Amino acid sequence: MQLNETSSDLSSGRLLQRSLLPQSLPVYPGLDIAAEVWTAVDLGGDYYQFLEQSGTLAVAIADSSGKSVAGAIHAALFKGQLDAYGQQGRLQNPTSMLNSLNQLLCKSGTDDAVALAYGALDLVNYELHLGNAGIPGPLIYRAETNTCEEVVNPAIALGRIDSAVYKAIKRSLNEGDVVVFFSDGLFEATNPSGDEFGGSDGDISPLRKTVIQLAPYSAIEILQGLKTTLDKFSE
Repeated sequence: MQLNETSSDLSSGRLLQRSLLPQSLPVYPGLDIAAEVWTAVDLGGDYYQFLEQSGTLAVAIADSSGKSVAGAIHAALFKGQLDAYGQQGRLQNPTSMLNSLNQLLCKSGTDDAVALAYGALDLVNYELHLGNAGIPGPLIYRAETNTCEEVVNPAIALGRIDSAVYKAIKRSLNEGDVVVFFSDGLFEATNPSGDEFGGSDGDISPLRKTVIQLAPYSAIEILQGLKTTLDKFSE
């Protein structure tokens, strides 16, 4: 027997998906923050959240493999797990967080996995601690050299293999630097020729070029500029 989602189910799913997103953005002296969800489908498991404790600001970009209402529900459950872990006051340790969340998901019995990019910024020395699980990046623009680095720290999505090991890396940030977190949808978007927005063939990718061009602007202008450039690239 096959169960089809009704318009009421989809409406409830959209409300749930919207409820996962922060109602306001963190405000800290010296930081300019913008965030938004762009999805290729009307409903799914994409979301982001901020976690805060004294001296630390963390951001999580997550994408549940479940689609439509199921994806939104799974994302909500995972957000609860991430919030609970954050309340333990160990936000600066991506390794511990990712390994613990992976174990929880593997034991949950669900078939859905969660791709996650996680970054915890030490607000005292501006060191960014990063962990990845199935999502590329982030990108870091360096104001001093006018270059854009793609942080590479590959690992499998959470909930797939209980023996998977997740590692953290760190990057120091300086005045004028820009950090761009994103899901794989932005990186893998293609143009009519099949070229990826985040891919490169011996040259800098269109995504990194765009970040360099937009870096002097405000966070919201960078976000809007990325979306505009991506739309043009995909036409």
